[in-house]
Amino acid sequence: MGLATCNVSKSTLLRQVNEWPHVANTCTECHNHAGVGAAYTNLSDSTFGEYESVEPRLFCDLQTCAASAVFDRTINGLISEVYASSLEFDTLTERISAAQEGHEPSYHVMDLLASDKEHWEDAADYTRRLMLRRARTVYRKRRVGGCYLCGKDFSAGPLRQLASLDAHHELEDKKVFGPATGIKKSIVEEDAEFCKCIPLCRPCHLFIHSNDVARTLLRLKLKEGGYVVDNDSGKISRNH
Repeated sequence: MGLATCNVSKSTLLRQVNEWPHVANTCTECHNHAGVGAAYTNLSDSTFGEYESVEPRLFCDLQTCAASAVFDRTINGLISEVYASSLEFDTLTERISAAQEGHEPSYHVMDLLASDKEHWEDAADYTRRLMLRRARTVYRKRRVGGCYLCGKDFSAGPLRQLASLDAHHELEDKKVFGPATGIKKSIVEEDAEFCKCIPLCRPCHLFIHSNDVARTLLRLKLKEGGYVVDNDSGKISRNH
């Protein structure tokens, strides 16, 4: 991974990032809601339950996360049942809650599902499938913890806050589609695209695209974290 030439100290870079105004931007015109979509504007400002804060990590780390694997199998099974039978909402929530038992920290997505309850019974199969895929995306955004650059925590706040956690493509020319359209792709395609991305809060994302100093700091943090970016595919992985 090539790093931009920079003679500025890391402490100076961090200070510049911290001085950048970190105000949650919930602009509905933004292209990058990572699957949450415009409906988040009607969501509650409170959480359904308690969440445990975690240190930020990358989306690619979820590929080897046991808890994420269990949750994925549950969601895949529920999606299959949507087409095979009439899936009751209570059954849906029980199965998803059970999928997270024994895994810490537990990032239930009940605050998302609760907002969908009134729509579930009347929704067509295709819409129900998108609801389940959106729940999966929200779960994954919870588990990455927060902004990889500034450390702003997104793992414990209300669902509305997740709309301001973006997925930044480190190699823009390797971008196949935006995260906001991922729930309409196959799970394999969506995961492959997210593995090219870094979770960033909205202000840091804007900062990265407007400031070479911030981009240099992000690449330094990736290198220090043991991550490498494949120049051919754009995918990020940890260099063990």
